Amino acid sequence: MSLSIAVYLRISRSDTRSTSLAKQRENCLRYVEHTYPGATVKVYEDDGKSASKRTHARKAYLALVDALPTTDVVVLDTQDRISRKPLDFWTFAAKAEDAGTLIRGASEPLELESADGELTAGVRLAVARAEARRTAKRVLATNAYLASQGKRPLGGKVPFGLRREAGNVLRPVPAEAALILSAVHRVIAGELSIRGWAQELTETGVPTVAGAATWAHRTCSQLLRNPSLAGQVPIGKDVLRGPDGMPLVDPDQVIIDGPTWEALSSVLAERAEPTQRGPVGKAGERLPLLHGIVKDAEGHRLYAHRLSTRADRYACRMAVCAQRTTANIDPLDEYVRDAVLARIGHLAEVRVVTVSAGRDSERLASVRAQIGATGAALATERDPARIADLATRLTTLRATEAEIEASAVEERTEYRETGRTVAEAYAAAQSVDAQREIIAARVESVIVAKGKNGGRPMPLAERVEIVWRVDGGDDHDLAEELGDMDAAR
Repeated sequence: MSLSIAVYLRISRSDTRSTSLAKQRENCLRYVEHTYPGATVKVYEDDGKSASKRTHARKAYLALVDALPTTDVVVLDTQDRISRKPLDFWTFAAKAEDAGTLIRGASEPLELESADGELTAGVRLAVARAEARRTAKRVLATNAYLASQGKRPLGGKVPFGLRREAGNVLRPVPAEAALILSAVHRVIAGELSIRGWAQELTETGVPTVAGAATWAHRTCSQLLRNPSLAGQVPIGKDVLRGPDGMPLVDPDQVIIDGPTWEALSSVLAERAEPTQRGPVGKAGERLPLLHGIVKDAEGHRLYAHRLSTRADRYACRMAVCAQRTTANIDPLDEYVRDAVLARIGHLAEVRVVTVSAGRDSERLASVRAQIGATGAALATERDPARIADLATRLTTLRATEAEIEASAVEERTEYRETGRTVAEAYAAAQSVDAQREIIAARVESVIVAKGKNGGRPMPLAERVEIVWRVDGGDDHDLAEELGDMDAAR
């Protein structure tokens, strides 16, 4: 009966300093052929897997451990292919000893059965471990220096859509960048979920960075939240920043521009809310879509009124009101929503922007977005060092904001399209609060007339009047659209 030989190969990454898997395989198989001719050989291979990081699951290594009881000899190119950490290597060696399995090295002597062999292996491990720790310290020092100079640190994973080029710079991969940009616009518009994009990439046969055929929801979620797509450099929980506190951006690396990145971040943050989908009243009840907008004919606001014995209603709470108008919440919300989207859903969504001579309004908006994000992070952070960093950054951003504001000389208002329609914006809204803001931006109020007492209920079309916001001219497209409709009548 021939011997059972297991060959284990591993490489953390492919570069000029690493012994390639092909070279390891050649060394090990040559050793097996010379030392154990006629043996049965099974190769276990971990490509791109570090033995030092617990987050890197080494599937081939785990399979090798499980196969030790039926394996006579494990052959390694060098002993650090198992691990440079002494505890990890000796743990594996103990399991092999319990199983009666020998461990041999193809490119270095490795015999743990003798005292001298065990001592040599221990010394070799100590030297490898010390060198690894010295290397790690040098890399940390180098990265700290690079960060202080506003440069990208060494190493790090390169996300889908980008590739590393000479000089440690990242540049877009055109085909992959196009897939990301298409998905981003559809996510912002509410046409695509992250899970749906993962399924789409899997079905179209696009491989992951690791070469896997299946995309996980978590992988796509992390990708869309990666600042590298916006030309920024992730540093721990933050990104590389300039003296003004703002993220440094490499324009040649950008896949997603600044405004689109902020819109995407806002949508993803909104989707991340675990439960609450809108503001709540005093009793913890979610406020309805038309809260603050719907009124009776006398101008009194109608509020949500909920009883367990009947349908939820909008009702006037004025004790002296002669109208005492009520309307069921769900039918009225649906009627107004459909009426609004049918009339203006095709119009471009616009954002009111204040432009000042001498002021960069878009940069001011970005600074304020960073101030909001930093304040939110500061409110939830518990690590003292991190709190100090966030506080310093917030102070710097406030100073930058004041500097930009001080540069204003003359202000004017502009209406800028966001790149999506009102209907797309409404569909993308992830909370009732956001939907209400979209409607309230174009609807001054919804007037509900008192219904009949008894008999057949009055249709909502006969009771409801929508008062549009066109008197101040804050939406030129809407004013023009409604004017054309009125003229057509």
